Amino acid sequence: MIGKIFKTRTKKYPLPIAKDKQNKIISITNQKLNRPYVVLFSNEKVYFLSVKTVKKENIESTYIDKENVFIPKGIYDNNHFAAINTSTINVMDRKMFESLYEIDDKWNDYQLSVETYNRVMERLYINRDNLIYHEVDHFDLDNLKTIWKLNEESIENRKYCKQLIITYHHLEWNEDMVKFRDNPQLYYQKLEDKYQETWDELLTKTKQKIKADKNQKIDQEKQYSINDNEENNKQSNKPKNKFHM
Repeated sequence: MIGKIFKTRTKKYPLPIAKDKQNKIISITNQKLNRPYVVLFSNEKVYFLSVKTVKKENIESTYIDKENVFIPKGIYDNNHFAAINTSTINVMDRKMFESLYEIDDKWNDYQLSVETYNRVMERLYINRDNLIYHEVDHFDLDNLKTIWKLNEESIENRKYCKQLIITYHHLEWNEDMVKFRDNPQLYYQKLEDKYQETWDELLTKTKQKIKADKNQKIDQEKQYSINDNEENNKQSNKPKNKFHM
C-alpha cells in the first residue's frame, strides 16, 4: 500500500477525510479527495498525504509553501503538474480507508516511483518534529459530517510515525535497500517488511512501558497506604490530654 495514490471514491461515504496544517478540512469534488498518497501504514491504520494539481490560480502559493514536493510530470505521468504536501499526515482506520475506493479502478492503488517516495520521506524526516496529525474517527451520515479524533490521538500517531520515518532515513543509506531501487515492486515489499518489523518492536516496547507504569503506580499506592498506616499509628499512640474524659 505504501507509495501509492488513490483517487476514485465509492459513493458509500462521500465525505472529506483530510485536513491541512491550519486544521481546515480539505474538500472533495467528484468523489475524490485530492488523491491521498499513502506513505506509512500498519495492520490497523493508514497514514497519507494530500496531493493537489498545480494550476495558474495556485502555482504561486504552491511554490511559496516549502513543504510541497513537486511532481512536474504529474502523479500519473500525464503532464498534469502536481504537488504532494508534507506538512500534515492524515490518518484513518485501514479497513475504513480501503472501503472508500473503487477496487478495480485504474486510478487507485497506483504506485509512484521510488524516487518520488524518497523525496517525500526526506522532507518528512527534515520536518519530523513539526508534523501535524489529523485522524478520522467515523462518519456521521445523518448529518453528513466527518468526525475527527481528539488531539490526544496525535501523540500516539506522532510517536509511531516519527520512528518509521527515522527507520526509512537510515535504510536509504543501506546497500541492501539501495540495490532494489530499480525494482519498485521488490523495493516496496522489502520496505513494508522493515516497517512491520519496526512497528512490532514499537508495540512491544509500548506494552512493556504500560505494564511498567502500571506496576510503578501499584507500588506507589502500596507505599502511600503504608505511610498512612504508620502516621495513623503514631497519632493513636500519642499521650492523651489529662483533661480528656
